[in-house]
This record gives sequence, structure tokens and C-alpha cells, in this order.
Amino acid sequence: MKRRLGRGRKKGLKGGGKWKSPAKDLAVTAVMATLLVLGKLVLAIVPNVEVVTSLIMVFTMVFGFRRTIFAVLAFCLVDILCYPHSPDTIVQYLFHWPLLCGATALVCRWIRNSFIMVLLPALAAVMAVAFWLETPTIYVLMGIARPDQWMVYAGLGFPFFIPSLISGFGGVLILVPTLGKLLDRICRQMFGQSAWPPQPRKRRAAGKEEGDGEASPAAADGGKDAVPAAAGEPGRHS
Repeated sequence: MKRRLGRGRKKGLKGGGKWKSPAKDLAVTAVMATLLVLGKLVLAIVPNVEVVTSLIMVFTMVFGFRRTIFAVLAFCLVDILCYPHSPDTIVQYLFHWPLLCGATALVCRWIRNSFIMVLLPALAAVMAVAFWLETPTIYVLMGIARPDQWMVYAGLGFPFFIPSLISGFGGVLILVPTLGKLLDRICRQMFGQSAWPPQPRKRRAAGKEEGDGEASPAAADGGKDAVPAAAGEPGRHS
């Protein structure tokens, strides 16, 4: 019995013997899902103007893919339950929003920080185009429309695509440098990691290794006046 408990505790340990509780992750995921639901609800009165794209991209950039993807799936589930969607819309939501989360995570992981502020709005525009083209494609795949009607449905959806493109592109331009910095402060307080300014994973990992390589004199004396070596440096996304 003791051995089993010991193994269970070791699984919950994260570097340095500290217990890693999932409570913070669950709380952040719940708050992100709530903000996504409220964001869509507030802008529901304006046709095809949405803030969900911007929020998902900011959340993914700051809190990482692992936490954000569960918030995105929860948002999709709540949205499906609260609004009378057709089957094709349900399929599109379950495909598009997780795809946006994954694409943002890849961009934030591999692209250099000097280009990230340009590529995120560009990615929002690309995903708006993808959402527009997904609709007639899903119609054809689900048998709602014939293949020769693809262009017809794409043309019918073009007027609705324009406001979605503008709101997604503009929302990222505004929210990434504003809401991103605010959420980054919260992330540093809760998880001890930072995503601002956006940097690729390799640089953040290298900075962390340099900070962990040598202990500070204050830490060696007992830790009363110790300051974490990497407190001001960006941490790795979870």
C-alpha cells in the first residue's frame, strides 16, 4: 500500500519535489471557455463579426496548446448545446476551432519573435478564408450539395466572409499586444512562466537551461532572499 501511494505521489511531482496540482489548469481552462462563450454571445447581435478567433489565438500564445485546446472543445460543446445548429455547422465548429488552436501553437513555437506580430494577424486572415471555404466543402462531403454546386455556395457565403475577415484580422491586431500582456502577467503569477514577448520554444528552453545551470548565492544560503534565476525570462508553454 505504501509503495502504491509513493508511486502516485511521484507522478504528481514536478522538478524539485513540488506537488503539481491540476486545479490551476482546470481553473484557467474554465475561465477561457467562459470568455469564449461570452465573447460570442456579446457579438451575436452583429452578423458575422466575432472575437472567438482573436481570443483563441491569444489564449494559445499565452497559456499554450494543452490548456487552450480543452477550453476550445468545451466552448464548442456549450455552443452546440445552447444554439440550434445544423449537423454541418457542428462538424465545421469541431474541425475549425481546434485547427485554429493547433495552427497558432505551431506559429508561436517555431516562428521568430520579430515576425510573430505580423504572422498572427496573417494567420487570422488565412483561417477566415478557410472558414469560408469549409462551408461549401462540408456541404459536398455530407451530401447536402452536389460537387458542381460548390462554387454556388462559395459565392453565396462571400458577403458573410468579409466582416468575419475584418473582425478576425483587426481583433488579433488589437488583442495580442493588449490582452496578451495582461494574461501573461497572470500566467507568470500562476505558473511561473512567461510567453511575452513571443519567442520560439528553442530559445525559451535555452534560457531556462542557462538559468537553471548555476544556483544563485542567495539560494545557497537558505533561500530567504533568493530570487529565481529565470523569473524575468520567458518560460516554456505547457
